Amino acid sequence: MECVVETDTCGLGGGAVVARGIGFTYQALDADYCRFLIYRWLHPDGVKCPNCGADGSPYSVRLNAGMRAMCLCGKWYSAVSGTWLSGCKLDPRKVYMLAFLVREGFSDSRIAEITDMDRSTVWAWRKKLENRS
Repeated sequence: MECVVETDTCGLGGGAVVARGIGFTYQALDADYCRFLIYRWLHPDGVKCPNCGADGSPYSVRLNAGMRAMCLCGKWYSAVSGTWLSGCKLDPRKVYMLAFLVREGFSDSRIAEITDMDRSTVWAWRKKLENRS
């Protein structure tokens, strides 16, 4: 199935993506849903404390909301602590869009246009994503 992507600047700021195709749904434009999908991708078996490896499920509401939790070992952590997204300041919708567009084979120039990012930033994110696959 071919993916059709168009830019739409109707009040969403920058170039919002309207897409029909495999792997992209309307819900992906919701920040909370994108965060949920990213966390599932990072932690298919659930979030664990990066310090002691304890199960993070008792703190899942806080972690899934992008907040930090304190483990019983005394260390604070978030769902991205100890991952390649640690320290990432990008909106989860942009991270999801980048991953989707890279996976679908879009050029850096086209992704930069859609996400309203610099082409060199898109290239750097492409390398991060390709190293994760």
